[in-house]
Amino acid sequence: MGDGTLRLERRWTSLAGTGGNALAGGNKPFTIAIDGTEVGALAPKETVEVAVAPGDHTLRLGQGRHRSPETPDGLGRAEQRTRRMNRRG
Repeated sequence: MGDGTLRLERRWTSLAGTGGNALAGGNKPFTIAIDGTEVGALAPKETVEVAVAPGDHTLRLGQGRHRSPETPDGLGRAEQRTRRMNRRG
Protein backbone atom coordinates (compact mmCIF):
# COMPACT_ATOMS: atom_id res chain seq x y z
CA MET A 1 0.00 0.00 0.00
CA GLY A 2 1.46 3.39 -0.97
CA ASP A 3 1.99 5.98 1.70
CA GLY A 4 0.97 9.59 1.29
CA THR A 5 3.54 12.33 1.68
CA LEU A 6 3.12 15.43 3.78
CA ARG A 7 5.59 18.14 2.78
CA LEU A 8 6.14 20.87 5.36
CA GLU A 9 7.81 24.12 4.35
CA ARG A 10 8.91 26.56 7.02
CA ARG A 11 9.21 30.06 5.74
CA TRP A 12 11.38 32.54 7.52
CA THR A 13 9.51 35.58 8.75
CA SER A 14 11.33 38.40 10.43
CA LEU A 15 10.48 41.78 11.83
CA ALA A 16 12.18 44.79 10.31
CA GLY A 17 15.43 45.73 12.01
CA THR A 18 15.64 42.61 14.17
CA GLY A 19 17.87 40.43 12.04
CA GLY A 20 15.07 37.85 11.97
CA ASN A 21 15.36 36.77 15.59
CA ALA A 22 13.00 39.15 17.37
CA LEU A 23 11.00 36.29 18.82
CA ALA A 24 12.74 33.96 21.25
CA GLY A 25 13.73 30.75 19.50
CA GLY A 26 13.20 32.18 16.03
CA ASN A 27 16.11 30.17 14.66
CA LYS A 28 15.39 26.88 16.47
CA PRO A 29 13.65 23.92 14.83
CA PHE A 30 10.00 23.03 15.37
CA THR A 31 9.26 19.44 16.33
CA ILE A 32 6.77 17.69 14.03
CA ALA A 33 4.18 15.39 15.59
CA ILE A 34 1.76 13.26 13.59
CA ASP A 35 -1.05 11.68 15.62
CA GLY A 36 0.77 12.64 18.82
CA THR A 37 4.05 10.95 17.85
CA GLU A 38 7.16 13.03 17.17
CA VAL A 39 8.41 12.21 13.66
CA GLY A 40 11.02 14.87 12.95
CA ALA A 41 12.00 18.52 13.09
CA LEU A 42 11.60 21.53 10.81
CA ALA A 43 14.29 24.23 10.85
CA PRO A 44 13.89 27.77 9.44
CA LYS A 45 13.91 27.90 5.63
CA GLU A 46 13.69 24.10 5.46
CA THR A 47 11.36 21.69 3.69
CA VAL A 48 10.73 18.25 5.19
CA GLU A 49 8.76 15.35 3.72
CA VAL A 50 7.02 12.92 6.05
CA ALA A 51 5.52 9.63 4.79
CA VAL A 52 2.15 8.87 6.36
CA ALA A 53 -0.30 6.02 5.89
CA PRO A 54 -3.47 6.94 4.00
CA GLY A 55 -6.28 8.18 6.23
CA ASP A 56 -7.07 10.90 8.73
CA HIS A 57 -4.25 12.26 10.88
CA THR A 58 -3.47 15.20 13.15
CA LEU A 59 -0.47 17.50 12.80
CA ARG A 60 1.11 19.56 15.57
CA LEU A 61 4.29 21.64 15.61
CA GLY A 62 6.11 22.59 18.77
CA GLN A 63 9.14 24.35 20.14
CA GLY A 64 9.96 23.95 23.80
CA ARG A 65 6.77 24.50 25.79
CA HIS A 66 5.04 26.19 22.84
CA ARG A 67 2.74 24.00 20.75
CA SER A 68 0.43 24.68 17.84
CA PRO A 69 -3.13 23.40 18.02
CA GLU A 70 -3.58 19.93 16.56
CA THR A 71 -4.85 20.34 13.02
CA PRO A 72 -6.63 17.59 11.11
CA ASP A 73 -5.09 16.41 7.87
CA GLY A 74 -6.25 13.53 5.71
CA LEU A 75 -4.21 12.00 2.92
CA GLY A 76 -5.25 9.50 0.30
CA ARG A 77 -3.14 6.67 -1.05
CA ALA A 78 0.00 8.02 -2.79
CA GLU A 79 -1.30 11.59 -2.32
CA GLN A 80 1.11 14.43 -1.66
CA ARG A 81 0.20 17.61 0.18
CA THR A 82 2.30 20.69 0.96
CA ARG A 83 1.73 22.85 4.04
CA ARG A 84 3.59 26.09 4.54
CA MET A 85 4.31 26.77 8.18
CA ASN A 86 5.18 29.99 9.95
CA ARG A 87 5.75 30.99 13.54
CA ARG A 88 2.07 30.42 14.37
CA GLY A 89 1.96 26.88 12.88
